Amino acid sequence: MIGIFDSGVGGLIIYQRIKKSLPWISFQYYSDHLHFPYGEKTDEQVLAYSTKISSFFVQQGCKMIVVACNTATVTAIGRLRQMFPIPFVGIVPAVKPASANGKNRKIAVLVTPLSAKSKQYGLLLEAWRHGNTMDTFEMPDLASIVEYNRFHEDSTQQYLKTFFQKLQKNGYSVVVLGCTHFLYVKHYLDTHFPDVFEVIDPIEGVAKQAKKVFLAISSQDTANLKPVNDDYYTSAEPSILEHYLDYYLHISKPIVKVISFEKPT
Repeated sequence: MIGIFDSGVGGLIIYQRIKKSLPWISFQYYSDHLHFPYGEKTDEQVLAYSTKISSFFVQQGCKMIVVACNTATVTAIGRLRQMFPIPFVGIVPAVKPASANGKNRKIAVLVTPLSAKSKQYGLLLEAWRHGNTMDTFEMPDLASIVEYNRFHEDSTQQYLKTFFQKLQKNGYSVVVLGCTHFLYVKHYLDTHFPDVFEVIDPIEGVAKQAKKVFLAISSQDTANLKPVNDDYYTSAEPSILEHYLDYYLHISKPIVKVISFEKPT
């Protein structure tokens, strides 16, 4: 069993891709909507949330945990690996592949405010800049637009149009989606800015690593195994996760259980 968590629905795209490569494995997905967005919290808060969710997964019998949240990865995954005896696979802004296709390019990295301030993110940029201009853009509103499914509102369309037109005008040719919630913006870019930006996301890389790590620790014979169903949890407002599971992942009538680790007041 594999546990996957995010502050909301962003990690569902990561879950969907890993599930495709490991269909016979049971997954548990946890959306911590009660504390959404992680990008506006402190390092200590994100570590506390991540620790409680990871503990829940371990108690459920998960053999591996995927931190499908850039912010939680850059702020907490190191400590989580120290605290729990199972492997963790994280996700960071895909600046490495963004810089792999040449030099002297202008790369826009879209991240949450907390990710932008993290030491690990800074080290990541320095390690993989490779002669490119790599600029960070904090996007404090974009995760909420995705979480609450406000893509089609006029204000959202204008916000996205203005931002990406500015990037285009300033000569950026590469956009790195540095938050799992931002992955839902790829369709917008493909539709409204075709052939303008090379859009880089970490989906395939994370899925490949997750499969590699899990198969290395699994003793399960995968021959003739059939796909299995998964479990979905949230800390608040199950209708949000249900909508994304139904509309985007095409899971009919999903059952989402509400589990919160907050102490009652």
